[in-house]
Amino acid sequence: MRDYKTIKIALTAAETGILVLSTLHIISIDKNIERFLSYAPDGNDGHMRALLAESVLSIIHQELLPTEGNGKCVAFELLVATGAVRHIIKKRSSFHLRNMIQTGKGHRMPTMKMSLDDLLKKGIISGTTYERILVNYEIR
Repeated sequence: MRDYKTIKIALTAAETGILVLSTLHIISIDKNIERFLSYAPDGNDGHMRALLAESVLSIIHQELLPTEGNGKCVAFELLVATGAVRHIIKKRSSFHLRNMIQTGKGHRMPTMKMSLDDLLKKGIISGTTYERILVNYEIR
């Protein structure tokens, strides 16, 4: 999704009940929402926020990482669109989404740290890779 027209079509389709799957190449879920909404014409992001908040079911962010065996593996995090998440999207508070993911264990939202911890514990990734990726997901 790289332009307003495409995003508007996708949101309209989702609003009518059509399952829409899409990708954006962004560093994290909270930045993903910001980028998505940045395509709205000036003064029209409120409508787009409302459509997104009502239509989104979940957002998955994944990172392809080098493994200790010179292969690749995926680390991921998941944001489930709870009532609180929808409220944050509507109210222009996407910086709070990182906190929602951190506290979303009850909604089965794995964090990037949980995914990285698991990969490190299993010896799939190195400590260097772990630290290099984790720094992008710490709450500041």
